[in-house]
Amino acid sequence: MLRGLPLNFYKSKSIETLILNGCSRFENLADGLGDMVSLTILEADCTGIRKIPSSVVKLKNLRILSLSGFWRLTEDAIPKDLCSLISLEHLLLGANNFRSLPSLTGLSKLKVLCLNACRKLRAIPDLPTNLYVLKAIGCPKLETIPDFSKMSNMRELYLCDLFKLTEVPGMDKSLNSMTRIHMEGCTNLTADFRNNIPQRWTSCGFGGIYLNGIYDIPEWYKVVNDVDNIVYFEVPQRIMGRDLKGLTICCVYSSDRRKTSRLKRVDSEGPICSMAALHTKIESNNTELF
Repeated sequence: MLRGLPLNFYKSKSIETLILNGCSRFENLADGLGDMVSLTILEADCTGIRKIPSSVVKLKNLRILSLSGFWRLTEDAIPKDLCSLISLEHLLLGANNFRSLPSLTGLSKLKVLCLNACRKLRAIPDLPTNLYVLKAIGCPKLETIPDFSKMSNMRELYLCDLFKLTEVPGMDKSLNSMTRIHMEGCTNLTADFRNNIPQRWTSCGFGGIYLNGIYDIPEWYKVVNDVDNIVYFEVPQRIMGRDLKGLTICCVYSSDRRKTSRLKRVDSEGPICSMAALHTKIESNNTELF
C-alpha cells in the first residue's frame, strides 16, 4: 500500500503525469512537488491527503488538477494563490469539506470546475469568464453563486439539489451560450427566476433546461397538447425560407419513487419542467423536418 513518494522522485524534471487515485494510505505530498516543472496532470482522488502543498502553484504547465473524494480537505488546506496555475484547464475538487474557495478569476484558461458533493460549501467565488462547465451537484448548504452576467462562454451548468439556492444572478445575460442547464432539486428558486430563464433561453446546440417548481406548460408556448402523445402543427408560412434552426419543446413530468428503479435518480420535490432544443434540416421542397 503506497504511503508516500521518495524525495528524489520530486526532483524529476520529465514526469508529465502523476496519478495517485485510490491510494487511501497516501497522506502527504512533499513541498518538492513544485519542482516537477513538466507535470501537466495531477490526480489524487480518494487518498489520505489532508493538505495540498503550497508549492503546487509553481506548476506552470499543470492542466488538470483532480483532488476529489477526500472528505478531508478544508479551506485551510487549499493554497490561496491557485490563480498562479496559469495553464490549468480542469479543476476537480468534489467531495471535500471546505466551506469556501479562494478566488479563481485569475485562472484564465480554466474550462471545467467540478465541486460535486461538497456538502459544507456555502459560496462559490467569482469565476473566470472563459469557464465552459460548472458542476456543483449535491451541495445542500450552497446558497451564493457569483454573478453570471459576463459568463458568455458558459456551455453547461449543473446545479442540482441545492436546497438553499434562490437564483443565479445575471444568468439571463449569459443564456445565449448555454446548451445545457440542470437545476433539478433546487426547490427554493424564486418564481421569477424559474419563469424567466426558460423563456429567455436560446440553445446554441443540443441540450436542454431542467427545473423544479413549474407545474404547467408556460403560457407563452403556442402549441400545447396535454392529452395525446403526438402534437401536430403547421409551420407558419411567414418563416418558410428563413434560416430556421429548430424549435424548443417543453414537458412537465413527475415520477412515483415507489415505482422507480433505485439506480435511477428521481427528484421527489414535485414536477420537473424539461425543455429541449430540436434541430431541423431543410429538404428541397422547403419542408422542415424535425
